[in-house]
Amino acid sequence: MKKWCKAGVICLLLCMLIIPLGACGKKDKVRVAEVTRSLFYTPQYVAMEKGFFEDEGLSIDLKTTAGGDKTMTALLTNGADIALVGSETSIYVQSQEPKDPVINFAHPIFNKMPEIHMSMLKLKTAFPPRLPLLQPASPDKPSRNVPMLVLKAWYHLNIRS
Repeated sequence: MKKWCKAGVICLLLCMLIIPLGACGKKDKVRVAEVTRSLFYTPQYVAMEKGFFEDEGLSIDLKTTAGGDKTMTALLTNGADIALVGSETSIYVQSQEPKDPVINFAHPIFNKMPEIHMSMLKLKTAFPPRLPLLQPASPDKPSRNVPMLVLKAWYHLNIRS
């Protein structure tokens, strides 16, 4: 059952990726950079093979860049229009305070992703009372700890801006 839920979420997220492509206006070619070939992107591959993008007037140029850093570099240097990467790469870019920030518009919610294992707690510090504090849901497992960089970026993106 969990596999079907994950597959459903992936399909929904890919639909969210495809829908904005229809509003690209005069741009016929969309350059998509992905970190790796993955079963997660199967609906996208099928849509490309069946010509669904062409039916909507889009030509997809899909390239695989090995690693999130290379994929983000392709996006930042105008080598790609869309980058299929984890949100941590956007957080690292945001921590550099860029002039043109990267915007995440979809994020899969899976059971085993560390950045999703967060819970909201009441704040017991000198921060503004409306600011919730994030804490890993499973602090006993080091592989699930949320890096401080994520918390810092979350604070800067959601509170200071």
